[in-house]
Amino acid sequence: MIDWIFYLTLDLLYDVYETKNSKESLEYLINCSKIVADSKNKKPLNNYDNKGQTWTSLSTDFGNIKDDLTLDWINMLLTISGLTEYKAIAIVKKYPTITSLMKSYLACNDAKSKENMLTDIIVDTESDNNKKIGKSLSNKIYRIFTVIDPNE
Repeated sequence: MIDWIFYLTLDLLYDVYETKNSKESLEYLINCSKIVADSKNKKPLNNYDNKGQTWTSLSTDFGNIKDDLTLDWINMLLTISGLTEYKAIAIVKKYPTITSLMKSYLACNDAKSKENMLTDIIVDTESDNNKKIGKSLSNKIYRIFTVIDPNE
């Protein structure tokens, strides 16, 4: 036990907090969990952005999107980490509904073409340096919308 405490404090640089009983230990752990949960610096644990980002006037003004259902579709896309509002607008302009996206995935012949289906969509920005969605993000979006095993 003592070796373990030395390892934590000296090698891993952890602080050790001694408590009087199990109730105090539990209270301490709950408080630590709350601090971590409220941290502004924590990274998402998965492919979803937990910041709760929603569409802005960029979607309605720059993207010229007025339909509430389409704006909800943009909100869905914005939960994917690495996907900006500009990229969401570009996807929505090509696939105005989730159904249209899913039908396009079904129409592809093989997994590789499904993974790369969004790769070449041009992302218009206000600075006019047109970029594309890219392979990595296209693959991530495909996996999120078509995965069967949540651990995959």
